[in-house]
Amino acid sequence: MNFLRKLISKSNNNKIKVDTAIIKKSIAEHLAPELRKAGWKGSGFQFYRKQPNEIIELISFYGDRYGGKMYIEIGVHLNFIPLSVPCELKQMSTAGVDIRQRINPNSEELEWKYPDTEEGIIELNKKLLHSYETEGKQFFSLFHSWEEAFQKISPKNIETYEGPIPFPLKGRTARILAFVHSHLGNHQSARAFAEYGLSYINGPNGSALRPDFEAILNKARSHEK
Repeated sequence: MNFLRKLISKSNNNKIKVDTAIIKKSIAEHLAPELRKAGWKGSGFQFYRKQPNEIIELISFYGDRYGGKMYIEIGVHLNFIPLSVPCELKQMSTAGVDIRQRINPNSEELEWKYPDTEEGIIELNKKLLHSYETEGKQFFSLFHSWEEAFQKISPKNIETYEGPIPFPLKGRTARILAFVHSHLGNHQSARAFAEYGLSYINGPNGSALRPDFEAILNKARSHEK
């Protein structure tokens, strides 16, 4: 890592004062090239990959506001579902999608700590790549046949769902599944999920979802005539 060696050459010992900018450079130099070999695009702390089955895969790195550590999220977005905050593909991050989960360094820690040596940063990138190769690939494989996986869930199942997909809160899960069934032409099921979602709207809570549910209901009704 050339940029790290330059930092070390200016220091009196092997310790480096590591900040988010240094971690970003280390990802660009070591991790990003490996991700690009697997078809990922992006730079900095945001990477994306568009699959031919309507799935957009995302990897996002977030620095802790107090410094010294970061956390990593992986997520997916179904391309036919409107984003809450519209943006171009290259601007997408896991913060803007509903289906996402963190990759943690181990069962006891939630964040990845910044090392303070060159060797430590190199090792960090190796661990991040390993986490992508194991947990990341396993997560993304859940959506290779998303049509089958999502159609197994009924409105009643939302209440008790304990499957591997990290769905959001029930109202937003209903929105996802209503759009899925509408997209697949299952208009009766789409209507059931939209009605279920509307039942969870209580005053201002969840009211932003109402237009989507009503649009799906209208589409379903038009196919019933």
